[in-house]
Amino acid sequence: MPLGPLMIHSSIANLVSTLLWLVAAGCSGELAQAQASKAQMPEGPGKAVTLRICGNCHGPGIFTKRRLDREGWADVVDDMIRRGAKGEDEDFVLVMDYLVQNFSKADVRRVNVNSAEASELAEVLGLAQAQAVALVDHRRAQGNFKTIDDIKKVPGIDTRAVEERKDRIDF
Repeated sequence: MPLGPLMIHSSIANLVSTLLWLVAAGCSGELAQAQASKAQMPEGPGKAVTLRICGNCHGPGIFTKRRLDREGWADVVDDMIRRGAKGEDEDFVLVMDYLVQNFSKADVRRVNVNSAEASELAEVLGLAQAQAVALVDHRRAQGNFKTIDDIKKVPGIDTRAVEERKDRIDF
């Protein structure tokens, strides 16, 4: 039995609607994660350009976890250009300067987990605010942390983030 034009149009509309909903649902987690990563990026000259150029291919989480010197970041930017990153020469200079200024090997910001407020713990260790609050609450209830393993035992803590940034932790 052949379908009339109205039934075909209705079926296509339902299909498009379903596909749009699936894409939105699938991207919402990535969008929330990307927004959280952007919020963890320090303000400064070049931040907007870095987000624009690097965000076309990947989220900021890729570089916020890395610590490189100027030569290392230059290699990364050169690789981005070879892979097709779009921007003007001055944009790439801004990106490299921003990355060196904020994500340099020599300039790893440290935090004392036994005295820092939750906001500082979240920023320096890359934790969600709720996780940082859990660290502070645990510290107040149980006493000071002595080891990385003590921190990892706090319920709800992202142990992977703690492990990746253990070089930033002071006791």
